[in-house]
Amino acid sequence: MDLGAKIDFRDISAALFYLFLLAKPFYLLPSGSFQIADGCLMLAFVSLIFSYRGSFEIVKTDLFFVCFVVCAGIVNSLYGLCYQSISFFTYTLYYIFNIASVLTFRSLATRDEFVANCAIMLRLGLLIQLIVFAAGEGRYFDDTRYMGTFNDPNQMGFFVFSSILFLHISARKHMAKRSLADDLIAIFLVLQTSSTNMIVGLCVLYLICVVVKCSESDIWRKITACCAVFFLAFALIAAPLSLKDDAKIVSSDSQISNAIGRITEKLEKVIDPKGSGYDSSILIDRGADKLMIYPEKILYGAGEGFWDRFELAYATNEIHSTVLGILFYYGVGPFVLLAIWVILNLRQCSFRSRTLLFYLPLLFECFFLANQRQPLLWMLIVLASVSPSSKERNVGQG
Repeated sequence: MDLGAKIDFRDISAALFYLFLLAKPFYLLPSGSFQIADGCLMLAFVSLIFSYRGSFEIVKTDLFFVCFVVCAGIVNSLYGLCYQSISFFTYTLYYIFNIASVLTFRSLATRDEFVANCAIMLRLGLLIQLIVFAAGEGRYFDDTRYMGTFNDPNQMGFFVFSSILFLHISARKHMAKRSLADDLIAIFLVLQTSSTNMIVGLCVLYLICVVVKCSESDIWRKITACCAVFFLAFALIAAPLSLKDDAKIVSSDSQISNAIGRITEKLEKVIDPKGSGYDSSILIDRGADKLMIYPEKILYGAGEGFWDRFELAYATNEIHSTVLGILFYYGVGPFVLLAIWVILNLRQCSFRSRTLLFYLPLLFECFFLANQRQPLLWMLIVLASVSPSSKERNVGQG
């Protein structure tokens, strides 16, 4: 009996992928461990392979991503053997894991209903996080930054940010449902995390939303939207600076006050790099001073892991930038391979539909946070190139 004829492994793969998205926010083990969601994703990938009955092929575009991961594995293996550290091999496994997420998502996303269902799972994820917060069951970092069911406030911030970004892009490309409530929940949750980059990322996202609405609306809506842009830009730039000295009048446990303080601190590091000390530079704040101290690593890669070996750097930790981190860890060659993969995906977005503009907030985040281990990052990039309806729909909801 042909088992494949009785069981639709592709549907099973899709169902497991939905479970992966729904379970992704729940960190029951330390960060970097194999979580329940990770198991769902791997099972989804295995089911997908079974559905092809030995005829699975990787599309030409994704070969660049696979080649990048192979190069990253070689670099990390060499350093792992040299320094006798398992951390290099662990980071390689993260990239191999993300190959599964890229290939699975691209294959299943050839159907509009799959992307729409993914959007539903992410909307549920946002709602669950709001319920957890309302129930008072969420976790806190240093008693000031909320992180819900995650192990880190930036983890939660990126999940919320990437989820709402996915909803906006999928609404335009695949007519997935999105409402104003989703945006309000996302804004509220990100403010609770006090994640500076996510807050600014959301501001960039909604500025783009206004600009796009301006280009698609009549003259009165354009005037209204322009006013909204002005006041939002004013709030983003002027308010944190003006409230810096008055922030003390707000209760110390106020998430808004905490967010204002963190945004002001980051603005000062950009405006006045010298500041009051060596550690006030935004490059040092992101751990990117390693690129200046060890410039030769940009050519052939420094490997990802065992941070204590960078003794000359201000802080011996990872680089908090996806773009600069990958360039430093793996060198120019692998970086170019990954850049080609990203460009090949993004170029599939019709500029006329303005969908490409919605990737600017993601680009911003990739410069200031290390998100390369998050499957949602690579899913968003793949989403740019999957268009089952043969043409992008210039439609947004909410």
